[in-house]
Amino acid sequence: MTIKSKPIKKLILSFLYLFASFYASAQNSKKINWAQFLNRHDLKWDTLSTDWYTGAFIGNGQLGAVIYKENDQALRWDIGRSDITDHREDIDVEWGKSRLPIGKLLIKSKGSIIDASMKLDLWNAEAIGTITTTKGKISWRSFVANNPDVIVIELQETGDEKGQIEFVGEVAQSPRLFWDKKPNSYTPWFKSEYLPNLSPIITTSAGINSHQQLLLVGGGFSTLWKVFENKTKVKRTIFISVGYSFPQNDYQAQAIERINDAESKGVDKLIDQHRTWWHHYYPASFVSIPDTRLESFYWIQQYKMASATRSDKQILDLMGPWYYKTPWPALWWNLNIQLNYSIVYTSNRLSLGESLCNNMDANVENFIKNVPEKYQYNSAGISRISGYDGLAPLDVENDKLHQRFKESGNLTWALHNYWMQCKYEGDDARMVNKVYPLLKRSINYYLHLIETDKSGKLHLPPTYSPEYTPKTYADCNYDLSLLRWGCSTLLSINSQYKLSDTLATKWQYVLQNLTDYPQDSTRGLHIGLNMPLKESHRHYSHLLMIYPLRILRPDNESNKELIEKSLAHWTGMKGALEGYTFTGAASISALQGKGNDALNYLNGLIDGYIQPNTLYREAGPVIETPLSGAASINEMLLQSYNNQIHVFPAIPDAWKEASFKDLRTEGAFLVTAKRSNYKTAYVRIKSLKGGTFKLKIGSAAENYHIKKPANARVNLTNGFWEISLNKGDVLQFYTTTLKEDAIINPVESQKNKLNFFGFYKKG
Repeated sequence: MTIKSKPIKKLILSFLYLFASFYASAQNSKKINWAQFLNRHDLKWDTLSTDWYTGAFIGNGQLGAVIYKENDQALRWDIGRSDITDHREDIDVEWGKSRLPIGKLLIKSKGSIIDASMKLDLWNAEAIGTITTTKGKISWRSFVANNPDVIVIELQETGDEKGQIEFVGEVAQSPRLFWDKKPNSYTPWFKSEYLPNLSPIITTSAGINSHQQLLLVGGGFSTLWKVFENKTKVKRTIFISVGYSFPQNDYQAQAIERINDAESKGVDKLIDQHRTWWHHYYPASFVSIPDTRLESFYWIQQYKMASATRSDKQILDLMGPWYYKTPWPALWWNLNIQLNYSIVYTSNRLSLGESLCNNMDANVENFIKNVPEKYQYNSAGISRISGYDGLAPLDVENDKLHQRFKESGNLTWALHNYWMQCKYEGDDARMVNKVYPLLKRSINYYLHLIETDKSGKLHLPPTYSPEYTPKTYADCNYDLSLLRWGCSTLLSINSQYKLSDTLATKWQYVLQNLTDYPQDSTRGLHIGLNMPLKESHRHYSHLLMIYPLRILRPDNESNKELIEKSLAHWTGMKGALEGYTFTGAASISALQGKGNDALNYLNGLIDGYIQPNTLYREAGPVIETPLSGAASINEMLLQSYNNQIHVFPAIPDAWKEASFKDLRTEGAFLVTAKRSNYKTAYVRIKSLKGGTFKLKIGSAAENYHIKKPANARVNLTNGFWEISLNKGDVLQFYTTTLKEDAIINPVESQKNKLNFFGFYKKG
């Protein structure tokens, strides 16, 4: 069976979807003063630091900059473009296909800086600042336009101050050179010596300054900047453009075209287009909680995600458009990709998830090439690290290969994200035509590996559980979880869409006979067979069946104790824990309904790991952790799984008030809810596709008034509302103290936590 998509280009579909979402959200958000609300979360600086992790970051999904102080006489814009990579096939991916640096634009003041301030305006997605020097003052504003792709800097200088503008290009080489002094000892699979890229070509013509970087294997990139003065020469504008092409050499022409386009439109039109996009983006959903620091963190991540990727841009790696020296200059498929996109589903920002889905669609043939040749006729996979092309060979059976080539579940986990994209959007065509065939291939690779013991139980050979010791183990819980989820999901799709797949009996057989998860009664879930968790482990690779797959759920009494023991044992072993340990633990706690624990984990994340500008580092920048922290907040407010919707499932005891609007669930339902005086006071559900589900909104469910469409079915059974809605139906629950037309507004803020992030002299 093939479900046909309408013959409209994906870009047009994405635009129409965004417009519909924005329009619907705008209708529901008439009473929210967005500029005022986001203003309380703007990042502010009362001094500037020379640390990248304290800078203001701006971006349009591909092109970006981080703004901070170079020294006491210069500001710097670190320029980044997230698709600029090398293309060498003969050396390891972190070297041969790594992200490449571009350089920095400096504004050098005549005098020494004696005072400085800065603000990152979330609503308008721009950075604003002032420096006072011994010669005068420079006020500036900067943002990244989307059409054309240019970084805009406006300068207004007074007194005797006039900044000198200079671009300093970085050497176009893999950042692994910073981390591996002896590359051949670190990467024994090198096939040739690492050679530098070609020397840059620096020119100036017709007022356009150019820094061209040619690549050793063809193609290259070019950074252009042009300065415009207004008639009074009081104000100057800088346009910065970065062109990139491979294997073609038209990058210079691209960059020039963007500079000329920006010049013809003028700053005012660029600002108008830029703000229009962002002012439509934010109201797709709304969240307000009484913990103002956490609320600020949440909204900064919403800004960060849209600055880092868009529906028509490349997949989001570990840095987004903000390059910095890092040992992680590629794509990591054993957690990072999956966590990057965890923010988009419940937040109702599915357009941002398109960059992952589009990349996976484009790389199916390479996913097939990744598995051993003998399995390529029906299988696919990906190991740990790839470039944007998705090439990362996988071979569990070759004992000579490094552990990174034995992470057999990475593609299946990434497909869980793709599956969520379809479930939350209600996209039947994509589920059947894209997710289903690739998921079949990823599970087929497991089926080639399965072994049967004397009792008929099915087992997996030694594979690698991400991040835990350099050894492989049989029956890794990482892979058992993903194999179970994959077989169950294939069966569900096959049944729902009546595909009559002949492999269905095989998937059912696997589910019935697959060995149980290795575990014990004191430590809970193990890494693999005969390998309990013995040392601190930052990754929850052994707990995927709990989260995010939700195979083991606490609503089953037999699972509750196992989940609690496993979580406590994992987080109780200190030493190797990192930021995403805390976001994973927060999400597992939210699944258990333990709001206090979830909040404690998130506070631990912010207190111990999040940088002043909410970026995050593990040796280098790693963007997935703060983004997944925002996903954990969503899961405290709303969860959907197993055809159930849970409203306010994990609210901390201290949260008397909370509200959200148009958060999204599986099945394409938009949910709006208000918590008042420690109780759920209002719930509104709009069905975008039609469907049935169970709803949990509070223990005293029978006390709610209901406003429902005439044909909707609503019944209360065992504390759950059993509901059936048609497409476009709106269903409302409300208490006697709150009418059904309740207004969702920001909750009262904590004054001492306003504008919490940024950089302050006071610390």
